[in-house]
Amino acid sequence: MKVLLIDPPHAIFKYFRGRMPFPGLVALSAYLEKDFEVAVCDGTVLDHPWEDLEETVRAYHPDVVGIGSSSTSFVYDAMNTAYLVKTIDPKIITVGGGAHFSALPEESLQECPSLDYIVVGEGEVSMHELLRTLESRGDAMEVKGLAFRRDGQIVKTPQRPLLPNVDELPLPAYHLFPMDRYFMPSLGMDTHRSIVLTTARGCEGECTFCSEAALWRNTWRPRSAKLVVDEMELLYRKFGKISFMFGDDIFNGTRQRLLEFAEELESRKLPIHFWFQTRVDAILRDADLLPRLKRLGLYMLSMGVETPSQKVLDNYNKKQTPEMARQAMEVIKKNGLLFIANVMWGDWEDTEETLKETLKFAAPYSAHFAIQLTTPLPGTEYARQAEAEGRIQERDYSKYDMLNPIMPTRTLSLEQVGTLHPRAIQRFYSRPQVFWDAFFSPNPFLRRNNQFFLKLAWETITRQKWEQKNYMPFEAFMSQKLGRPFQLVHGPRGQNS
Repeated sequence: MKVLLIDPPHAIFKYFRGRMPFPGLVALSAYLEKDFEVAVCDGTVLDHPWEDLEETVRAYHPDVVGIGSSSTSFVYDAMNTAYLVKTIDPKIITVGGGAHFSALPEESLQECPSLDYIVVGEGEVSMHELLRTLESRGDAMEVKGLAFRRDGQIVKTPQRPLLPNVDELPLPAYHLFPMDRYFMPSLGMDTHRSIVLTTARGCEGECTFCSEAALWRNTWRPRSAKLVVDEMELLYRKFGKISFMFGDDIFNGTRQRLLEFAEELESRKLPIHFWFQTRVDAILRDADLLPRLKRLGLYMLSMGVETPSQKVLDNYNKKQTPEMARQAMEVIKKNGLLFIANVMWGDWEDTEETLKETLKFAAPYSAHFAIQLTTPLPGTEYARQAEAEGRIQERDYSKYDMLNPIMPTRTLSLEQVGTLHPRAIQRFYSRPQVFWDAFFSPNPFLRRNNQFFLKLAWETITRQKWEQKNYMPFEAFMSQKLGRPFQLVHGPRGQNS
């Protein structure tokens, strides 16, 4: 059976402007290739994304196409990919996967008739069993973790248990991906030698806004430190990667794993540098390990400060206090590490004043201020509560990127939320210290990163519109292809545009 896995063409986040292999497909392709003929098409790096994707499908003649949606904001691109595949050959079986499809399988199947199946939750075993079932013409009802149509109704099979040991999974199948086409301008020192890798699934935190916590059922399942460094060494020796960003929700979920990671790095002596995401409590616990990690290449940390408002922290069910966050930021600064302050703003209790206070709270410690608008991502407790309270005013999933306003606050309209957000970003990056560090900081990582973000801030201030050169909206592609206006099938809530 021939399987084609697709990361759909989509617009990349304007504040990153990089392209990285989708971790879900990197892992899934490795698990499937031992038993099936597998190819990968990453639509984010194609020169002519929809046209090249269509040519790939026609040339490969897959029996099954797996379509990953790495973000709610990309779900329409995934649906349009399924639509395109079915126009090429209606007999191709299409399977969707990812956090959004897992959270809303019934809604997704209703909106997208071109999707035959949805894998709900962890994908490797469910997808493998589905392919075996399709090969043998068996009954998909026997496969756990699926949603599909039967006799005009949408049915779901029982939930699949999470893999108890992710070390049993093979190393990601990077050889199936165009590794020379990935880059990240704000990572490390060499744009094209940077890579994001995922080494653990989930987080034991119970933050109400987190779709990852919902997907992985508030668990943290890490790979062993040895396998993590095995993967880093593979990426370094085979693909020349030297800058690593760990995309885990939390990298140092336990102190023991962090210690073992340090020991592995020391024994391999890889000439690399890296940074990772963490939590306030984990940094306070592991503060004494930071000097050692810095010697091994750690240069930056990303942490959820969120807000100095305890009331808002409680609304998020964030198990920290503003004082804990301040202490953790002090630890990071004391160790001479760059810090990305992850901030959530737009809760019902947030005001213009809380935004100013948040900026004032985090700015003295931060190299970067990643302010994200509170977004009711499907499947989260925050979304359920916001829906029950009638707060959600924006239904266009393509705007669920934490950069567009979705809900008003108690005192601010949707429009005011959308106006204050970019102003706060401008305020942070227009500080004299940011300009100074961009050109004169002795830290080369800070110089490079500040130069990149200053460019973005200038574009925002001067209202320059950035255009992604290798992206075309699906409706534009279809209109060009058909020689007439094309009515978009999958748009906001699946309605015609």
